[in-house]
Amino acid sequence: RQEKERQQRRQQEQQEMERRQQEQQEQERREQEQQEKERQQKERQQKERQQRQQQEQQEVERQEQERQEKERQEKERQQRQQQEQQEKERQEKERQQRRQQEQQEMERRQQEQQEQERREQEQQE
Repeated sequence: RQEKERQQRRQQEQQEMERRQQEQQEQERREQEQQEKERQQKERQQKERQQRQQQEQQEVERQEQERQEKERQEKERQQRQQQEQQEKERQEKERQQRRQQEQQEMERRQQEQQEQERREQEQQE
């Protein structure tokens, strides 16, 4: 009887020990899973943050390019305007010069004619 009891106790202790071991393993397994989850989440957040930063960077670059392009166009427009202005002025100057020359030519002919008439009159006289 005593032997039987002793064996039973031993068996119970054995089972208790195995039960505790299993519990501990279970606990460790859950903790590992938890850690894995956290690791994955961190990774995902990191990726998302990087992507956002990249997009923001690209947006900044796009705006900068746009600004430069506008500047370039504006410069071209101003240059064209300036050239047109200069061309107009040049033409205007030429026109005035021509008019002046014609004016002078006309006066010269007039003078010649007067001179001619004066000589003829003298001759007749």
